[in-house]
Amino acid sequence: MIDINDDIIVYAIYKGKANWYVSYKELWYLNYNKRIYEYQKRGFTIDINSVDCIRRDLLEMKDDQIPIFLERIKEDIWSSSKLVDVCKSYSDEDFSPSLYVNFDKKYMISMYSEYASYEDYMPDGWESEFGDFLNLIPINDIYWKK
Repeated sequence: MIDINDDIIVYAIYKGKANWYVSYKELWYLNYNKRIYEYQKRGFTIDINSVDCIRRDLLEMKDDQIPIFLERIKEDIWSSSKLVDVCKSYSDEDFSPSLYVNFDKKYMISMYSEYASYEDYMPDGWESEFGDFLNLIPINDIYWKK
């Protein structure tokens, strides 16, 4: 089951292969160092031990760390058909995708509408924006219209 309070749905592409991930939302700040810095500027601290162990040693997603990260979250991969089933079973919930992450092109689009601004915490050299990416999803991977 998807916990809409803690999880987000991410469409990620790496080495030309796309997968849906249903993951703990904190994992997808691809540059934790920027996030920690922003919190420090506001007078807060983030204890490094509070960062999920999947990301604790991968604070800024560098090219050589991407396969390590994706290997660590491989259990979070969901098929489109599984997402269709969840949407049908819980039709009163919003299971819209939140992020489009293209590791190959170093590009991310966020449609996440709550307080988190994933597009602000990207590794150097990445482009990111807040906007609609649904038109980038191939028809076979669409789960929310079925």
